[in-house]
Amino acid sequence: MISTSLLRSRWFRSGGLAAAVGGLLVLAGCDDPAIPTGTPGDVEVRVFVDVEGTGSFDAGQDDPIAGVSINLVTTGGDPVDSGTTNAEGLVRFTGVTPGAYRVEHEGAAPSGAVLASARVPTVSVPAQGGTLQSAFRYVYNPGALSGVVFRDDDGSGDFTPGVDLTSEGTQLRLYRGGSASGDPHATAISDSEGAFTFGTVRPGPWTIEIDLPPPLELVGPATRSVTVTPESETFLPVIFEGDFLISIAEARSASVGTVVTVEGVVVVDQGSFGARATHLHDATGGIDVFLAGGDSGLGLQIGDSVRMVGAIGVFNGNLQLSQPSTIEMLGTGAVPDPRPISGQDMLDRTYEGELVTLGVVTIDDIDVQSFDNHNLTVTTADGSEVIIRVDSRTGIGSADWEVGSSYEVTGVLKVFNETPQLFPRLPADRAIPAPPIEIAEARAAEDGDEVTVVGVVIADQGVYDFNNRDTYIQDATGGVRLWQLDGGLELREGDVVRVSGTMNTFRDERQLNVQQVMRVGTESVPSPRRVSGQEVAALTFDGQLGVVGPLTVVEVEVFGFDAHNVIVETGDGASFEIRVDSPNEIPSSYWEVGAEYEITGVLARFFETGQIKPRGFKDVEEL
Repeated sequence: MISTSLLRSRWFRSGGLAAAVGGLLVLAGCDDPAIPTGTPGDVEVRVFVDVEGTGSFDAGQDDPIAGVSINLVTTGGDPVDSGTTNAEGLVRFTGVTPGAYRVEHEGAAPSGAVLASARVPTVSVPAQGGTLQSAFRYVYNPGALSGVVFRDDDGSGDFTPGVDLTSEGTQLRLYRGGSASGDPHATAISDSEGAFTFGTVRPGPWTIEIDLPPPLELVGPATRSVTVTPESETFLPVIFEGDFLISIAEARSASVGTVVTVEGVVVVDQGSFGARATHLHDATGGIDVFLAGGDSGLGLQIGDSVRMVGAIGVFNGNLQLSQPSTIEMLGTGAVPDPRPISGQDMLDRTYEGELVTLGVVTIDDIDVQSFDNHNLTVTTADGSEVIIRVDSRTGIGSADWEVGSSYEVTGVLKVFNETPQLFPRLPADRAIPAPPIEIAEARAAEDGDEVTVVGVVIADQGVYDFNNRDTYIQDATGGVRLWQLDGGLELREGDVVRVSGTMNTFRDERQLNVQQVMRVGTESVPSPRRVSGQEVAALTFDGQLGVVGPLTVVEVEVFGFDAHNVIVETGDGASFEIRVDSPNEIPSSYWEVGAEYEITGVLARFFETGQIKPRGFKDVEEL
């Protein structure tokens, strides 16, 4: 029993009502019937499964447990009241005298759940009464979600190991609830057996989003709802159609991180760019390969045919197949011929990843770095300035180049931090270009012979071809038509060019099928050779610039797009054609039958018919 003087002392020391209330609570616990016991209160007890693990009951989301017997007892174990939870998992005890109590319940835990709150919680009803709340909170034991990505080759509808083809590298994203919104809860990628697993998953509804690598096609929707049950593994089959082997071009267009399967031929000896580096090529393109550490001694060589499974990655901006998990040797394959490209092609990164040749380049600068690795700044045939990156492990040293000299260079086209670079692979990728021969000698070569000539352009590129693919060049010994030019090269009269390619004959006219063109300067166009009508008709000076006249128009033959032949005769009794192609500015309506002209142009032939091809109105003089 506490004396009133002591109570009075506490009042003044604490300074007010709060201390007095505390004293009354103490007094309420005494056995003296003269002291008031306070106001009775209520005790609510809820029993539920916290499905979402929030720590509190959320109606419509958590699972209430009905029919559970709840006992309210004193701290000494004497029964006070009892009840059974309703459909909301709730029981209420009313008129409970202020004081401390224990809450007990009877029955087993829900299947798959464990108690996450106190086993015997306590409540204290204050002297002021009110409602006290307590709970028995359960949580479900986690489950698991697993599956396999496969092609149903036996048509069973279920995965058959050893029969059905599986897909490695399928990405699966798991979202809580009924939609694939927000950030995924977890991400998994199917392994080499097509299997994937999400472990320790809270039971309940989930959404899984399937990102199948190209070119496979998913059977069914890409987003699927699944329900994970406690203490069990939920299985999700993912069925696809198609073959997972894709071209290297398709692999290059895949998102970073996508696991792809490609086949190709090795075009860079392992070790030339590093112990774990090589390069794979197929008919559609090429890609760098960065091998896993355990494959550093694999010894891949140029010509090896392989199948690889790996993820698309990027290193310093350069696309690569990163640490392939599977490397299957298929034998040997044909190494592709290097693709001839221009310097502008390289700057535009048009053929990135491919084995290419820049043809003849001129060295402007040599930047030597550690271990004799070096960067060459070079000028290409089209006047572009590009970088050639040389790794000394290729066997090519900085002393092998000379500033101001020209070389033919082949290699793999890559990029380093957005800058395109050509990587030679071995000493043979650096070659001294063949010396040029005279055009007359080239004209005398056999069809298919490779030649290199130097001459001055005598007609703007495209004047004679709608697709901008041809022109004519001339030196002191003769002239020749250039064919299969790059349309973007735009050669102009007076350009001096070095041209490499193969000789060919088309409709009896000699032409050089171009492989490489390099501008080497400019000079005046040669003066046209004065020729007779008989010399034009006899095809004497094919490929050269000539002038003939006077001549008389006999007939005008018009073809598609206003291309036309003007049949003419000369005073020496010769007959031949003025050939005007559709890109030319001279219309067919310009010519007047019976009128006389003097014509300048390139002397040519069409089968056995002599022609002169004016370059525009500047080459036509009406007499």
